[in-house]
Amino acid sequence: MTTLALRPPFSRLAALAILVFFVAFLFVALVQPVQQAFEHRDQEIQQSLDLLQRFSGQDLETTSLERRRDFLKREAQNGVNLLRGANPSVAAASLQQFIRSAVQAERGTLRSVQILPAKAQEGYRKVTVRSQVDLNATGLRNILHRIESSRPLLFVDNIDIRPGQQVSNVASGEIEMRLTIRFDIHGFVRAAEETPGG
Repeated sequence: MTTLALRPPFSRLAALAILVFFVAFLFVALVQPVQQAFEHRDQEIQQSLDLLQRFSGQDLETTSLERRRDFLKREAQNGVNLLRGANPSVAAASLQQFIRSAVQAERGTLRSVQILPAKAQEGYRKVTVRSQVDLNATGLRNILHRIESSRPLLFVDNIDIRPGQQVSNVASGEIEMRLTIRFDIHGFVRAAEETPGG
């Protein structure tokens, strides 16, 4: 009987190949699944951190909105945004004075002012004054800005702008176009502030 004996260099190569195969098998069977599990866990952690950050941002936004809501409630209770006056008639008179002063400041002409009947609206009384004024375009812009930024809060409705007459501007020596503007301006008083005679 003959036996085949591997030569030493071939036997070393075969042993090395078996060792490499065994290590590769261990890597595929044991290390790779553990590595994939860690990678999967890392992805889950990152997703959780992203969600946490997003929800934290929403909490901050919600907190900011709640603060703004509370601030507006306090302003409503303090009456900061409401017209002053014991009743709608007094409030309308102060609204008339506001319009008169604003038009004079813009060197315009107040043609007419009419106080409209106050109307009940959600626990308040809506006080409205209808005006007709002559102004240039800059004056109109300034008055609308003054109304928009005023405290108490004021609102403009039913605005109608028509070209008026041309007027010579003494300061600049130029001819400027005057506009005839009709508009309603309104604000609010608490319904409880109205007295039976008002």
